[in-house]
Amino acid sequence: MKRFIVAVVGSFVLWASPVSAWDVCKHVEEMAENIMKNRQAGASMSDMMEIANSTESEATRTVARHLVVKAYEMPRFSTEEHKRNIIIRFKNKAYLECYKALNK
Repeated sequence: MKRFIVAVVGSFVLWASPVSAWDVCKHVEEMAENIMKNRQAGASMSDMMEIANSTESEATRTVARHLVVKAYEMPRFSTEEHKRNIIIRFKNKAYLECYKALNK
């Protein structure tokens, strides 16, 4: 995931200047959280890809599609506690990789 985030975050920064690294990474974190929430709620991957592909920005579409794939590579849990934990881990990992990529 790290190489991908580095490349895409670079395009976000070019596209969205003068947006701060915090703003970009916060947006990535929010996308990751929403995608994993929907994944844990039972949304189909094809529905999530359709939503990802409907965003206006190519950079956002690319990040969203990547996050959808990564979310569906992870298991779907049955207990609310496990769902909460995977959502938190997933969004934190996305934010961390974004932040590290922008703060080299």
